[in-house]
Amino acid sequence: MNVLLIHPPIREEALPANLPLGLAYTAAALDREDIEHRVMDLNVTRYRNPDLKQQVQVAIRCSGFTHVGISAIVTQYSRVESVVRWIREVDPEIPIIVGGPISVLGHKLHEWLGVYPFAGESEAAFVTVLKSGLFEVVDGYSRTDPIDLDLVPWPSWYSFDMDTYTRNPVGAANRNKWSGGAAQSSTPKSMNMVWARGCPHSCSFCSHCQPGMKYRKRQPKAIVAEMEHLRNVYGVTYFHTADDSSTIDKAWMAEVCGQIRSSKVLDGVTWGCASRVDVDLSLLTTMKQAGCVLIGLGVESGSQKVLDSYNKGVSVEQNEAAIRACVQVFGGADYSIMVGSPVEDDTSVQQTIAMCKRTATRPEVVFFLTPVPGSKLYDDALESGLIINEFKYVRGLGDFRERPYINMTQQSVYWLMESQARIVRETMKFGSLI
Repeated sequence: MNVLLIHPPIREEALPANLPLGLAYTAAALDREDIEHRVMDLNVTRYRNPDLKQQVQVAIRCSGFTHVGISAIVTQYSRVESVVRWIREVDPEIPIIVGGPISVLGHKLHEWLGVYPFAGESEAAFVTVLKSGLFEVVDGYSRTDPIDLDLVPWPSWYSFDMDTYTRNPVGAANRNKWSGGAAQSSTPKSMNMVWARGCPHSCSFCSHCQPGMKYRKRQPKAIVAEMEHLRNVYGVTYFHTADDSSTIDKAWMAEVCGQIRSSKVLDGVTWGCASRVDVDLSLLTTMKQAGCVLIGLGVESGSQKVLDSYNKGVSVEQNEAAIRACVQVFGGADYSIMVGSPVEDDTSVQQTIAMCKRTATRPEVVFFLTPVPGSKLYDDALESGLIINEFKYVRGLGDFRERPYINMTQQSVYWLMESQARIVRETMKFGSLI
């Protein structure tokens, strides 16, 4: 076998910053199995050769690949569609296997693109599919159990342009995130990592792209060993976790912090992560002492009825407490808001603004609620007829800040857009951590 792994372009208005870890882990799994492969990272090469079609077709014609693997998220659908078309123009028969969060579309990907999607962790599922030769619409969890993360090899960093990825900042280091992501002269080299996988919660807006995947954590010593390697080999001094929430197990997080503090190699490094709002002052203080400078909170709303409609399982009071704790520990709070819940109205919007004013903070970003495949809200939108043409809807998804892709409220689209603008406008005077 000879496998071509492709990372399609993503967030094309910004510099490539987040290493595509799913593909990097897949490449590492192929290394372990001695399966010949090559990574084509179109999100990086687009800067050197904007003719992406030529890049793909030359590789298919000249390199003797027997299989193609593509990893993507749902908002990359249109790019995946283009890549598949370019491949088929050269070789109509080569098996194309699609994984990553976009695989939540399942059999629809097969119907729309003629590819073979699989859900699951690629380190096991992708290799299993390759070795079996059974190219069909598969669910990775019917073939493999959730992986012990401490048995997963480190990402195949050598397969990617690490100079580009370490120099283009992520997380707290990315002070220009919403305007292209360019580094400043003092920006540290950074890298995204995985510390844990899965989430035990079931928020209605979240895409559960790997159903049944249990929440699992890596051993703290293994995390620190990888951080030390990234610092020694690539000069990374800021790390950002790609986990859904890094603080679900507070005792484990405290242990990770202790391991970081005890490492001489990691002296002076900084890091950041995402978290739910069920954190406390003690944990945040421990994290800061270990170099944490940023926790991205999923606050979503200052209205209890909106939080309940999302099945968040938290209260407005918890939102406020977490924001205040972050301000006290980090000097500011980094959090996101969504507007557009089915129960959103003038009162809930005003309650969100009031929460920001009470804490004297502003959200880093205000998204429009966008039902994505794999979420309960997406299923609701299909069932209710709000999504009329599913293919067109998925194909058109992009940046959730820019416009509402669907209106689930009982208000007008104009009201929804004005509500987003109103939250931004009325909280603008407050400071931001970033």
